[in-house]
Amino acid sequence: MNFQLLRADHRRFRTLTWHLSLVSVGVAAMLGCAAPPPPAPSTQHLLPGALVVGKAPEFAMLPSLPPPPQPNVRQELYSVVMKNVSVQDLLFALARDAKLNVDIHPSIAGTVTMNVHDQTLTEILDRV
Repeated sequence: MNFQLLRADHRRFRTLTWHLSLVSVGVAAMLGCAAPPPPAPSTQHLLPGALVVGKAPEFAMLPSLPPPPQPNVRQELYSVVMKNVSVQDLLFALARDAKLNVDIHPSIAGTVTMNVHDQTLTEILDRV
């Protein structure tokens, strides 16, 4: 006697009975449900056919779209390495390399030590 075939038949039988029980529960649930009676019309609703006086408003005009975005000009990057350099000398050297016109006030004083790699002029000035 082949037990593998008996097990397979038994599994198919259990699956079939399970499916039949689900179908019978579903049919019983559908037959037991009846449609509820329609609700009575409300006395607080608007009556159909009410007349509207005047005319409909004009269609709104959409505003024009903003211009397409333009790519930003990438700022030039600088690398600066210095030790105990005067702030006035640093500002003068940065202005010269960036081709900017700069007036440095004589009251700006102090020394700077920094190691900066690939930063914009604005980022370097913020650090100073």
